Amino acid sequence: MLTTLSIVFCMTGHPHAQQFCQTVWPTGEDIYQAGFAACAVRGQQLAVAWIEEHPKWELDRVRCTPGKAPRSDDA
Repeated sequence: MLTTLSIVFCMTGHPHAQQFCQTVWPTGEDIYQAGFAACAVRGQQLAVAWIEEHPKWELDRVRCTPGKAPRSDDA
Protein backbone atom coordinates (compact mmCIF):
# COMPACT_ATOMS: atom_id res chain seq x y z
CA MET A 1 0.00 0.00 0.00
CA LEU A 2 1.28 3.46 -0.85
CA THR A 3 1.58 5.70 2.18
CA THR A 4 2.23 9.44 2.25
CA LEU A 5 4.12 11.03 5.09
CA SER A 6 3.49 14.66 5.98
CA ILE A 7 5.09 16.48 8.88
CA VAL A 8 3.78 19.77 10.24
CA PHE A 9 6.09 22.20 12.05
CA CYS A 10 5.04 25.43 13.76
CA MET A 11 7.06 28.48 14.78
CA THR A 12 8.07 28.40 18.44
CA GLY A 13 7.57 31.27 20.81
CA HIS A 14 5.06 33.09 18.61
CA PRO A 15 1.74 34.08 20.24
CA HIS A 16 -0.17 32.72 17.23
CA ALA A 17 2.09 29.74 16.51
CA GLN A 18 -0.68 27.72 14.85
CA GLN A 19 -0.92 30.44 12.19
CA PHE A 20 2.77 30.06 11.40
CA CYS A 21 2.98 26.40 10.44
CA GLN A 22 4.64 24.62 7.55
CA THR A 23 3.89 21.18 6.12
CA VAL A 24 6.80 19.13 4.83
CA TRP A 25 6.29 16.13 2.54
CA PRO A 26 9.50 14.10 2.47
CA THR A 27 10.17 12.35 -0.81
CA GLY A 28 11.61 8.94 -1.48
CA GLU A 29 10.42 5.49 -2.39
CA ASP A 30 11.05 4.21 1.12
CA ILE A 31 8.28 6.46 2.40
CA TYR A 32 5.72 5.57 -0.26
CA GLN A 33 6.22 1.84 0.08
CA ALA A 34 6.22 1.79 3.88
CA GLY A 35 3.25 0.70 5.93
CA PHE A 36 1.67 2.96 8.51
CA ALA A 37 3.87 1.88 11.44
CA ALA A 38 7.10 2.27 9.46
CA CYS A 39 5.86 5.59 8.10
CA ALA A 40 5.23 6.96 11.60
CA VAL A 41 8.68 5.89 12.81
CA ARG A 42 10.34 7.40 9.72
CA GLY A 43 8.36 10.60 10.24
CA GLN A 44 9.68 10.93 13.78
CA GLN A 45 13.24 10.38 12.59
CA LEU A 46 12.91 12.98 9.84
CA ALA A 47 11.23 15.44 12.20
CA VAL A 48 14.16 15.27 14.63
CA ALA A 49 16.63 15.94 11.80
CA TRP A 50 14.51 18.81 10.44
CA ILE A 51 14.21 20.47 13.86
CA GLU A 52 17.98 20.24 14.35
CA GLU A 53 18.36 22.29 11.15
CA HIS A 54 15.45 24.66 11.99
CA PRO A 55 15.68 25.34 15.76
CA LYS A 56 12.97 28.05 15.77
CA TRP A 57 10.34 25.49 14.80
CA GLU A 58 8.64 22.71 16.76
CA LEU A 59 6.90 19.53 15.69
CA ASP A 60 3.13 19.82 15.55
CA ARG A 61 2.26 16.43 14.07
CA VAL A 62 3.36 13.50 11.92
CA ARG A 63 0.66 12.15 9.66
CA CYS A 64 0.64 9.03 7.48
CA THR A 65 -2.18 8.73 4.98
CA PRO A 66 -2.94 6.20 2.25
CA GLY A 67 -2.03 7.20 -1.29
CA LYS A 68 0.44 9.57 -2.91
CA ALA A 69 1.34 13.08 -1.76
CA PRO A 70 -0.58 15.97 -3.33
CA ARG A 71 0.99 17.68 -6.32
CA SER A 72 2.77 20.91 -5.49
CA ASP A 73 0.25 22.93 -7.55
CA ASP A 74 -2.66 21.44 -5.51
CA ALA A 75 -1.43 22.77 -2.16
